[in-house]
Amino acid sequence: MDGVKDVTTPLNSSVSLKLHDGSASVDPNPYRKLVGSLQYLAFKRPNISFAVNKLSQFIHAPSEIHWKSLKKILKYLKGTIHHGLFLNRASSLTLKAFFDSDWGVIEYGGHSTMAYVTT
Repeated sequence: MDGVKDVTTPLNSSVSLKLHDGSASVDPNPYRKLVGSLQYLAFKRPNISFAVNKLSQFIHAPSEIHWKSLKKILKYLKGTIHHGLFLNRASSLTLKAFFDSDWGVIEYGGHSTMAYVTT
């Protein structure tokens, strides 16, 4: 992904991610590996935790739209490379929490989608 333009948001708000979206399916193995890596990174980058959580819902049958959305997170990370939480031993003992949610996901049985991280 060298040479790609960075983007300002990790997910496209105009694209509704669905399990059966009509686009071609993709190989789930690279998709799963990338989602797993991004889940690990979300501990230091809580600004991607909602997007990663949303895309992890499709790891059993990812489509081309899901793969493009996953690559958009990488483009976002490229543009925000210097953002993140710096965790070290000398940090204060103040608890900080970051939370993002989507309460409007009715089409999948009325369950909400959320992600959080604490430091």
